[in-house]
Amino acid sequence: MNRIILILVTALVASGSLLADYSGLPYYRDQGLTPRWEEPQHRIGEFTLSNQAGVELDSAVLAGKIRIVNFFFATCPGICPTTMRHLDRVQQEIDRDRAVMLSFSITPNIDTPEKLAEYAGEFGIDSEKWQLLTGDEEQITKLASDSFFAVLKRNVKKNAFVHTEKAFLVDGDGFIRGVYNATSPADVMRLIEDYELL
Repeated sequence: MNRIILILVTALVASGSLLADYSGLPYYRDQGLTPRWEEPQHRIGEFTLSNQAGVELDSAVLAGKIRIVNFFFATCPGICPTTMRHLDRVQQEIDRDRAVMLSFSITPNIDTPEKLAEYAGEFGIDSEKWQLLTGDEEQITKLASDSFFAVLKRNVKKNAFVHTEKAFLVDGDGFIRGVYNATSPADVMRLIEDYELL
């Protein structure tokens, strides 16, 4: 009998069933952004950037916190205003002791902390819950491509930037647990529900 139990437990561990956390949320670890439920292997990268108050934020201080992440730029005439308005709903729901929202500027050469402070005022962004981040362009581009598998590129003909409309839910251990279309109110509601699960 003991041998049968041992075999069953070994099979469950090997399949990853005992390694999954109890939230039921998947992990995302590659460019295909395919949800997977086995043991995670991809953590988001570290960074040191400045927020809208001009204060340096080192990602190390966020360890253990849930993070809601997106990419934007303050002069974006397209999807950014829509995503920011939708993400405001998330801001209203999160507990600042458990979670933080991070919006990385993809035009950090233009988006100074002063510019981001103005932008935060326009969108009712609470700096205790939501950090608009700017700084080293290479660092942000590397985060976007290597950590979040987001495409950032410039459309020279239209003098515009192509970036993702996605928002990402990251758990306290730095694993991506959800990917959402932030232009969709329904998807943003799903983000809030998944945040509650974590």
